Amino acid sequence: MSEPKGLLNKYSRLMLLVIITGVVVYLISDNFDKFKNVFLPMSWNIFLALMGFSAVVFIHECGHFIVAKLSDIKVETFSIFLPPVLLGVRRTEEGLRFRILPKFFPKKNDPDGDGLLSFTVGKKGRAGETEYRIGLIPLAGYVKMLGQEDTGADKQIDDPRAFPNKSIGVRMAVISAGVIFNVIAAIGILMTVYLIGIDRMPAVVGGVRHGSPAAQAGLQAGDEIIEIAGKSDNLDFGNILMAAALSDKGEKVALKVKHTDGSIENVTIEAEQMSGMPLRLFGILSPQTLTIAEVSAADANALFARTGLLPGDRIKSVNGRDVQTNWELERIVQNAFVPAVTVLAERTDPVSKKVKLIESQIRLTLNLEKGQAKSKLNLGNVYSIEIGRASWRERV
Repeated sequence: MSEPKGLLNKYSRLMLLVIITGVVVYLISDNFDKFKNVFLPMSWNIFLALMGFSAVVFIHECGHFIVAKLSDIKVETFSIFLPPVLLGVRRTEEGLRFRILPKFFPKKNDPDGDGLLSFTVGKKGRAGETEYRIGLIPLAGYVKMLGQEDTGADKQIDDPRAFPNKSIGVRMAVISAGVIFNVIAAIGILMTVYLIGIDRMPAVVGGVRHGSPAAQAGLQAGDEIIEIAGKSDNLDFGNILMAAALSDKGEKVALKVKHTDGSIENVTIEAEQMSGMPLRLFGILSPQTLTIAEVSAADANALFARTGLLPGDRIKSVNGRDVQTNWELERIVQNAFVPAVTVLAERTDPVSKKVKLIESQIRLTLNLEKGQAKSKLNLGNVYSIEIGRASWRERV
């Protein structure tokens, strides 16, 4: 009865995995917009944070591993991420031994714990003592040395290469190597960043969300934020986002704004929760370039069919007026009461590197705020008519 029971357990786990996958797919498809606009960006940010933490741990564990090897300590496992094992690789006399998800797919009479999904490739040679693993839980990592225990006392083993059998000085060197490697890595990264530099987005208003606190405060594309809550040194666009996200509910944040005409104005803005956004924001959009962004092949084809433009094209003029910045383009478009605008763009041939001018007619659409109009800022103004979601009325 043992074999049927083992098969039953294996297929039960497979069925459970299929059910969980089906539920996840159903929830995503049923709430796709919310998933795309809220959960996906939030999950990606959490994933990046975990990867950053894991990178720090990886460098830390590399310190333990290298010094342990140099000290002739037997290292049994070096793992990126935490168990259960997703992939394990170790050199055996028969070649490189791979094992995949051994805990999920075990097999009988398997003292080494290789599991059903295991195989050996490569040439024969001397067996290695360390298994290099990737864990299934994408967080942190660890190094396992012979005789070492993270909880409780270390095991008493006769092997002279066991960690507890080394001198106090060697053990101190192995333990402290992790922190030392983190310090060395931090110094190296800082030196590299200062030598090469990093691009930071300027604290410039690229645009404002319709009806947002920024729009109500009168901010316009091209305005430069030169002071936030009394801070004026080394400001970038990230400081604007952080000021909004970290402000208390109902708190008004003081901004000093330099307009495109050179005048300076002090304004106060209260951040608010916006549709589809996980954090409270001012409604200030980041500055954009005049170069069409790279997109997927399907989106590029749709863009070309609609506008005649391609990713990489750089807009030079709109309706015969040269533009140098994105906010100049936005203002021309906002004030163009015509069905379409004429755009002139530069396109560089990827092979010959020759630049040619592309002229395109792009139709305009009226962007109305969804929901009931709460104020004049929620109304679309076209000449003497104010257009709202609920009604049309003449302006007095």
